[in-house]
Order: sequence, then structure tokens, then C-alpha cells
Amino acid sequence: MKLSKKILSALLTAVMVQSVLTTAVVMNVSATELNGTVISQVAAISLDKTTLSLKVGDIYTLTARNNTGTTLTWKSSNANVATVNSKGRVVARGEGTANITVVTADKQKAVCTVTVRQTTTVTLNKTSLSLFVKETANLTATVTNNESPVTVTFKSNNANVATVNSQGRVVARGIGTANITAVTSDGHKAVCTVTVKEKPTISLNKTSLTLREKDIYTLTATVTPQDSDATVTFKSSNANVVTVNSKGRVVARGQGTATVKAIVTGGATASCEVTVKQSYADEVIELVNIERANEGLSPLEKREDVCALADIRAEELTEEFSHTRPDGRSCFTVFTDANVRWSALGENIAAGYRTPQAVMNGWMNSEGHRANILSSNFTGIGVSMYEQNGVKYWVQLFIK
Repeated sequence: MKLSKKILSALLTAVMVQSVLTTAVVMNVSATELNGTVISQVAAISLDKTTLSLKVGDIYTLTARNNTGTTLTWKSSNANVATVNSKGRVVARGEGTANITVVTADKQKAVCTVTVRQTTTVTLNKTSLSLFVKETANLTATVTNNESPVTVTFKSNNANVATVNSQGRVVARGIGTANITAVTSDGHKAVCTVTVKEKPTISLNKTSLTLREKDIYTLTATVTPQDSDATVTFKSSNANVVTVNSKGRVVARGQGTATVKAIVTGGATASCEVTVKQSYADEVIELVNIERANEGLSPLEKREDVCALADIRAEELTEEFSHTRPDGRSCFTVFTDANVRWSALGENIAAGYRTPQAVMNGWMNSEGHRANILSSNFTGIGVSMYEQNGVKYWVQLFIK
């Protein structure tokens, strides 16, 4: 059946109107179904990640899908946790959470939440060690901030210098330097530098020594190797007999025997056996009273104040061997200078005698000196010996 031109024109107009209406509906909905097909609106800006988990120090570059064609701006909500540059490069800075936001010029945005965890760390209780050959030391590794259990292994880069076992026990094997490294199973490291030196030995210039009470002697310690930076300490086994200072200066304190030990860093030792005998003064006084007893005389009392004056006079004899003092005054002015009261005084001097017995023999064989020793006028005595350049100077002071 043929349609008239008027009818055909009306039908065509109706189809065109329907087509326009359908198109308008599709353009103004976010999703609709047309002939069985779902059409979705595309977002203006989006990121390849909406959440991100990193460790401190990690880097990740976010990718932005920008449908607006405008310039993008990147921002971090917490730069202490994560920073971001103009290219979307995220750097994990510290533990915590931060939002990384990308914004278009027309204020459309997308966000990625970044969680930053602390990375594993390993530390050693020592970063350097100085050992002598055959010495040992223990290294302890501490692992922190690990998210899962890790193991630690120890390694030496020079087993000829130092070895280390699985527990961190270091053994010095030879002279030199080695690095001991603790490595965690996830690749973190800590290093201790071990320097191994030759263990020093020590010797003393005296292995035995005989002193008199109040005598002083300085022991000399020799450390090998000579370029060793090891330190030496001294100890006395009996401070009532001898004391010793850090320089090896030995002072005889009382009669008896003591051991002075020199100890060098690393443990090596050297010893000197010190015997302390009666002081020169006491032995001379003892010999004086023996001679007096032989003559039926009372013993003389040892007076410490007079011994102190005898010390002065004995040293003065090295300048002026005379009963006249170096300043030209009488030997007895030493008493008045010290305000020591007296009613009778006497002085014997001698030089060159090596022992108390020898000097006593010399005095007893001299009439004037013998007279002082055996005088009944005196009740007290002070004695001293002073040595200079190998010569002993002796003094007896008598007092009543």
C-alpha cells in the first residue's frame, strides 16, 4: 500500500524527534540503560593508589589520571610523615599517617592515604674495640622496630685479625684491623671496627730490693713493645711495709717484707720483693745504747724532734762538712731555730761510711766522738743519714 507524501513526512519527523529526546536523556544521567548497555560518567581526576603502605626511607611515585587537562598541585597533610613533589614522588619521612592530595586547577581532587612504618634497625653495643692478641670480647646486637622476627648473623672481613662466632664472641687472632658486621635477615647492618695489637710485656729494673725504714727508691718499668700505649700501675702487697705511687716511687714504712707489683694494660706483671730493715737512725741508736750498756750507763731516748734536726744537719754537711753551718753559725743554732729547750748538747758527724756499724766503729775509735756517745750528761739522741752522689753523711745530736 502506498503512503502519501504527507503521511511519510509526518512519520520521519516523529522519528527524528524521538532520536533527539533519547540523546538528551543519555547526556544528563550518570548511568542509564540504553538498548541493554550501561554508560558510566568518567571521574575528572584519580590516582593509581588510594592507600599506600611504606617504610621510613621508601619512595613511591603516584600516577594521576587527569581528565581536565589542567595543571596539577600536590600536597601532603604531614611532611614529617611523607613529602611529595610536583611529580607525585612520595618520600616516607617518619612513622605515622599522611594524606597525599592532588588538586586540579578547577579544585577537583584525589587523595591517597600513606601509612609509614618504622624500618628495621640494628645496633651493636660497641662500634670499636681495641684488643690484644688472644683477648676476647662479646658484641651484642639489638634489633628494633622490626615488623616480623629477624635473625642476626655476624661476619668478620679478616679472620687473620679477628674471628666472631654466631653469638658475637670476638677472638683477637693477629695484629691488624678487622670489621665485625652484624647483618639482619632483612638486610640491615651494623659494624664494629676491631683493632688488635701485640700484648705488651713488662719488666722491672729490680726484682729484689733491701731498704731501711724511711728510705725511698723509684722502680723503673720497661714495657715491650716500646711503642705500646699501654699504661702501667703499681701495687704494694703490704702498705705497712712499703707504699708505691703511680710512678713506681717506693717508700719504706716499716720493717718486714712486701711485694711491689707492676701491672701493664693487658694483664702482664712484674714483681719486686722489698725487704725493709731497721732505719739507719734506729740501728745507730741501738748500737749507741749497746756501747753505753757496756759502760753501765743508762740508754739514750730516741727523740723524734731531735731526729728531725739531725735530718737538717745531715743535708747541710753536703755543703759544709763542719760543726759550723753553711751560713757560718754554730751547729747548735739548729736547736734554737726550732725552739727546742736544752741544758746540754753534743754533735758527732761523719761521712763516707757505708753502714751504721762502720760509722759507729769510726766514732768509737775517736776520743771526742766516743766521749759524746758515753757521756752521762745526755738523756736523748737524734740520728740521721743523708746520701748524695753515693756518699753517706751521718749526724748524731745529743741533748739533755
